[in-house]
Amino acid sequence: ALGIRERTRKGEPWDKFPEGKALTKKVKALVGFIMNKSDKNRFKNYQDYCRQITKKEVPKLVLPNDTRVSGIFFMYESVLKSYKCVTRYVTGSQFKKDVSSLNLTPTEWQLVAEFHATMKIMNVLAMTSQKQSVDANCFSYYGVAYARYMIEKAPNLKVVDLSSHFNPSMEFSSIPIVTLELDQLNPLTQTLMERMVKEFDFYFKYPDGDQTLMMIFHPVMIWRGIK
Repeated sequence: ALGIRERTRKGEPWDKFPEGKALTKKVKALVGFIMNKSDKNRFKNYQDYCRQITKKEVPKLVLPNDTRVSGIFFMYESVLKSYKCVTRYVTGSQFKKDVSSLNLTPTEWQLVAEFHATMKIMNVLAMTSQKQSVDANCFSYYGVAYARYMIEKAPNLKVVDLSSHFNPSMEFSSIPIVTLELDQLNPLTQTLMERMVKEFDFYFKYPDGDQTLMMIFHPVMIWRGIK
């Protein structure tokens, strides 16, 4: 749905989202510059620069791998958590010339915040469904249905408030959140939400056999009168 992978027919892509792919690529390049594995001093310089701003240690940024889409969610979360430091670093550090092309515009930063808010719904589903327990497996399809409902029928979206100059070393849960109505969202965010619903249709239109059996025979469901 994010556009980082494209479905193809006879070698030709037919399900593209270039704007979503470009945003992820740009954020990944920025994080990759700061967290460069071959230059260990890069992150140290970033820490030293940010320490002057916050008077505290700043957390590492998350650089995702190519196989886990959840890594993109955590990358977005990490840059939002350190928004104040990252934005000042790319404009005021000794590396500002090197990262000037990677500097996100205010519109792109807001899009990161909105994409993160949308992906958070899916991340909760992913973390729940990965638990190895009877309950988690039994209610996995209910989790899918609920996540779809939260995206498809959402009246609004709770987004990180970038207008607040928060301390980047705060816990993420305490960072200010603003509620945006759907018509206040970037059209690309709405496109992402529509694409995510299509992914539900593609992968999770109906529960599979094991999910159905577990939902039917789980004690809680029997207690509720579903037999």
